Amino acid sequence: MPTPPIEQLIVTGTAPAMPLVLADVNFMSALVSVEQQIATMKVHDQETAQAAATLQSRLTTAAKKLNDARMTLNRPIQVLIDKINDTAKGPAKRIEEAKDALKLMLNRYDAEQRRIAQEIEDKRQAEIARLEKIRQEEEAERLRKAKEIADAAAKAQAEAAALAAAQHKPAPAPIMEIDFGEEPFFAPPRTETEKKLDELKFAPPALPALPLTGVTTRQTLLATVIDANALPDMFVEKIPKLKALMSTFCAGWKEGMPIPTCPGVVFTVKRDTVSTGKGRV
Repeated sequence: MPTPPIEQLIVTGTAPAMPLVLADVNFMSALVSVEQQIATMKVHDQETAQAAATLQSRLTTAAKKLNDARMTLNRPIQVLIDKINDTAKGPAKRIEEAKDALKLMLNRYDAEQRRIAQEIEDKRQAEIARLEKIRQEEEAERLRKAKEIADAAAKAQAEAAALAAAQHKPAPAPIMEIDFGEEPFFAPPRTETEKKLDELKFAPPALPALPLTGVTTRQTLLATVIDANALPDMFVEKIPKLKALMSTFCAGWKEGMPIPTCPGVVFTVKRDTVSTGKGRV
C-alpha cells in the first residue's frame, strides 16, 4: 500500500491574554453584601417577604451574568481545545485501526495454536486408548496361559495321586496353589505396551504457544440473553419510565387543574418561590 505523507501535527491559535477577569470587584462586593443581608434576614411580614424576593431576583440576575462571563472566557479556550481534539482524531483513529489489525492477527494465531495443541492432545488420548486396549488383551492372554499351566499342573497332580493310590503308595505332596486373579503374588516385568502407556499418560501437555512479550491473552466470559422472560427475578431490573410519566401527566399542569391519577403513582404538588429574572444586581 502507498506510504501516506509524514508530517507534524500542529495546532495553531491565539491563547487569551492573562489574567482572565471572571467577576470584577463591584460584582463580588455586591455578592458579599447580599450574603450579609441574608445572614441576618427574617421574613415575618409582607415587607420583609418582598425584600427577600428582591434579593432572590438579584441573585438570579447575578448568576446569569456570571455564567455569561464564564462562557465568554471559555469560548476562545474551548476553540483551542476543540482544534486539539479534532487534530488528534485522525492519528488516534489510525492507531486504533492498526491495533485492531494486529489484534485480529494475534487472535487468529492464538486460535490456530490452540487448535494444533488440541489436535496433539486428541491424538495422545486416542493412542492411550489404543495401547490400553492392547494392554488389556495382553493381560488377558497372560492370565489365560498361566491358567493353562495351573490346570496342567493340577491335572498332573491328580493323575499322580490316582497312580499312587492304585499302587498303594503315599500321595505326592500337593503343588502350591497359585492365585491368578487381578493381583498375582509376583510382579511380572512391565511390557513394552505398559511402558509406552506410562510415557503418554505422564507426558507434559502440549502448550498452545509460547507467551509473547508485551501482550497477554484475556479470556472473558460473555452472557447473551436469549429470553428475558425466562430469567430469574434477581436478574431482571424493572425501571419506571419517569420521564414518560412526567411528560404524560405533569407537563402542562397548572394550579386549579385536577390532580391526575395513575396506578402505582402518587402525584404531589411541589411549591417553590422562584425568581422571575426581573431584578438588578
